[in-house]
Amino acid sequence: MIDAGRQDSGYLYWRSELKRLKIHDNLINYVNPVNHRTNIPLISTSLLEYCDWFDVLRNKAPKGKSISAKFLKEKNDLQSRSLTEQYVNKEINLDQSAIDHLQQRFHCFRADLQTAPDITISADSPLKISSTHTIAIYGNITVEKGGYIEISVPTTFKCMVLKPGSTYDGVTPIFQATGKAGVKGTNGDAGTKGTDGLEGNPGICDCCGGIADGGATDGGNGADGSKGQPGGNGGNGGDGPVVNIQIGDLQIATSTISNVGGAGSKGGDGGNGGAGGNGGRGGHGRKCGTEVSRAKKGGDGGNGGNGGNGGNGGNGGDGGQVEFNYKTTLKSDPEIIQDNLQSAVGEGGAGGYAGASGAAGAKPSSSYPTDGGGPGNPGSPGTSNGMPGNPGPKMGNQGTITVQEMS
Repeated sequence: MIDAGRQDSGYLYWRSELKRLKIHDNLINYVNPVNHRTNIPLISTSLLEYCDWFDVLRNKAPKGKSISAKFLKEKNDLQSRSLTEQYVNKEINLDQSAIDHLQQRFHCFRADLQTAPDITISADSPLKISSTHTIAIYGNITVEKGGYIEISVPTTFKCMVLKPGSTYDGVTPIFQATGKAGVKGTNGDAGTKGTDGLEGNPGICDCCGGIADGGATDGGNGADGSKGQPGGNGGNGGDGPVVNIQIGDLQIATSTISNVGGAGSKGGDGGNGGAGGNGGRGGHGRKCGTEVSRAKKGGDGGNGGNGGNGGNGGNGGDGGQVEFNYKTTLKSDPEIIQDNLQSAVGEGGAGGYAGASGAAGAKPSSSYPTDGGGPGNPGSPGTSNGMPGNPGPKMGNQGTITVQEMS
C-alpha cells in the first residue's frame, strides 16, 4: 500500500492527476508491490472526455471542413474507428452530428492508464509503452545510464520531475517514439522430391522353358523435383505514433528525443528446389532352358527443381508527431536534441538453392546373367538458384518534434 500521508511533490502530482481522471481512491492508494506500478483500464461514453484524457492541444485543430455524420454512415466500423483516432490526434475535424453518431455507434471508448508515483529507468529496466491508446502518469522519474522510455502507440505522457541519476551520461535518447516494425515475410516451401523410378520387371520363365511376357524391362526413370516456392514479401513498418509529453520539472541539462517510423521487414527466403527422383534398378535377366532374357538398364535419375525467388523487403514507416512540453528549475535552459530519423527498409529474402539431381538407377544384380543391363544416367541438378528479393523501395519519411517550454 502507498502511504496516503506522503507529501513529496512527485507523489502529490501523481495523485492529483489520477483524481482529475476520476480514479477511485482504492485504486489510487494501491500500487503493485513488485514493480511499483499499476495499470487501470479507462472507459468513457463521451468522445469529448476521451479526447480530454489525452490532453492533445486543442488550439492545434486542423484546417478544413468538418466531417459530418452523413459521411460516417457510409463507413464500416473499422474505418469509423480509424477516423475516431484521427480526431483524437487532431488530424481531422468532426462536427457535432459526427460526434453524436460515433457515440451512438460505439457506445464507449477505452484507454489504458499506466501509472506509478516514482520509477528509475536504466538500460536493463527501460519503460516501454505499447498498449493501444495509453495515458502514462508518473511522479519522479530518475534516469540512469542507458535508460530510455520507448513509446510505440498514441500516448499522453506526464511526469512531475525528470532527473538524472548518478550514472546518467546523456548518450541514449531518453524518449524514443517509434513505429512498429513490419512482419517478416514467410519463407517459401521447399520443392518436393521427385518420385523414384520403379524397379524393372525381371525375366520370367514360362511353363515350357521359354521366356514369358517379353522378358526383363528397364528400370523406371525418376521424376523431376518441383520448383521451390517464392518467399513472401516483408511487411511495411508502421508509422510512428502521435505523442504528447509533459514534464513538470526537467532537471536534465542535455537530453535527446528520437522519432522514427517502424523498420520495414525482411522478405522471406525462397524455398529450395526439390531433388530429382532416383532411377529404378534395371530388371534382372533370366535363363530359361536354352533361352536367355537379358538384364535391362537402370532408369535415369530425375532433374532437380529450381530454387524459389526471395521475397521483397518492406518499406519503412513514416515518423510520428511528438510534442515535448516542459518546465524547468535549471538555472540555464536545458539542451534538448531533436533526432528525427528515417526508418530503414527491409532486406530482400535470399533465393532458394537448386535441387540436387536424382541418382542413376542401378544395373541388375550380378547373381543374374550379366550380359545386357547397365546403370541408368543420373539426372541434372536444377538449372538455377532462386533470385534474391529486392530491398524495400522506400525509407520512411521523417516525422516532427515540437519542443516548447510551458509558462
